[in-house]
Amino acid sequence: MSQLACASPLRGIRPSQQNGGEGEGKRLKIPRLRRSVGWILAGCAGLLLLWALRIHGPLPSSDPIAQADSLPGALASYTVTDTVHRGDTLAGLLLRNRMALTEIERVLREIRTHQYFSPRSILPGQVIEFTRDDAGELRNLRIRCSPEEIFVFEMSPDSLSSFAQAVECDVHVRKLGGLVQTTLEEAVISAGGERRLAYKLADVLSCEIDFFTEVHKGDRFGFIVEERFVEGAFTGYGDILYGWYDGKEADAAVAFFRGADPKGGYYDLDGRSLKRAFLKSPLNYRRISSSFSKARFHPILKRYRPHHGVDYAAATGTPVVALGDGTVEYAGWKGGYGKFVKIRHDRTYQTCYGHLSRFASGIRAGSKVKQGEKIGYVGKTGLATGPHLHFEVIEGGRSINPLAMKTVPSEPIPASKLSEYRELVGSLRWAESQMVAGSLLLEEEWRGLLAQNLAAATSESPAAR
Repeated sequence: MSQLACASPLRGIRPSQQNGGEGEGKRLKIPRLRRSVGWILAGCAGLLLLWALRIHGPLPSSDPIAQADSLPGALASYTVTDTVHRGDTLAGLLLRNRMALTEIERVLREIRTHQYFSPRSILPGQVIEFTRDDAGELRNLRIRCSPEEIFVFEMSPDSLSSFAQAVECDVHVRKLGGLVQTTLEEAVISAGGERRLAYKLADVLSCEIDFFTEVHKGDRFGFIVEERFVEGAFTGYGDILYGWYDGKEADAAVAFFRGADPKGGYYDLDGRSLKRAFLKSPLNYRRISSSFSKARFHPILKRYRPHHGVDYAAATGTPVVALGDGTVEYAGWKGGYGKFVKIRHDRTYQTCYGHLSRFASGIRAGSKVKQGEKIGYVGKTGLATGPHLHFEVIEGGRSINPLAMKTVPSEPIPASKLSEYRELVGSLRWAESQMVAGSLLLEEEWRGLLAQNLAAATSESPAAR
């Protein structure tokens, strides 16, 4: 048999081929498995490296900035926000954001010390920001009470500092005016203003005009007011720079002036202060349902008895303010008057406020109050058929008619500032006459308009000629 013929048909074939190709499959799969294991090990190594960097910080670098970032205390930070919801308290909101009780007490003490705001006055929608370092420690707290009021608290383990953050605000000037058809409130809204602007105008004129008895259909009014904007969004009204009211029973013209007082104040055109010892009424824009009387028929007791005050019909919850500066003598339940507040203003005058639904925050016997400060809210507690405020004025121990009370104004503008004030009044009156009701001027345009009048007045003066 030839060598060729005697050769086994399997001769020269590798053992893997002798097993029907099974070994070849293993040879092909082993390298793939090794590659997969390699990728897994590489991934684990990467995760370990990231973990090491997170715990121990970045590796040393020759870059001085990178080295500074790696120093102890230069930890990364993150910020979370929370929004005030109905029923929230400031302390409760801070607590639910993992602030320690000692930290909360430090923040509340700082707020009270600097009188930033009342912690009880936070409102739904306000935003609070918490900035923590990479270790989770609170480092910065920002409380935004309004677009223009932001308070910052910077914290460390041993100290706390705070400040009111400056907010860039654009001030525009608008003229509004019109005719009264029903109330001043509705007239201001019809002219393009808001309810809060009507309240502001009434507050300015409240010592000159009684808006309960002296407002009539056909009365005319006009005023110039600042409008404030933050990041292009309207945030509220500033000062009413100039205003006038021309009515059948009352008229007034006022201007805002800072020359005599850094805080500024309102004066009539002759420089007399509009601030009085007492406001004309403890709330605005409501009708008088029962006047002062020595013999009024009581709607519940069904008999005639003296009524030593004035009843102002108003919706439940309408704010009631102190008629003047003073000290709360009593705040509690008083028989038929329900929830009742009594304020002593001086040795002569006391004022009383009855049927309140609740007291304002902080109102208790011994509390000091300022003129116009909220002391409570209209209700119908005690003997009352509907929500209203019972208001009394006591003079020298004797009840008097609040509507007939006359008070002495505050100090007028000093003689040294009077010429400056009269010059301002002339510019304001001229600018108001040049503006169309509803028109809005940017701050630069407004200043240009005042300067234009001042230049014209100077050129017409005898000295210039």
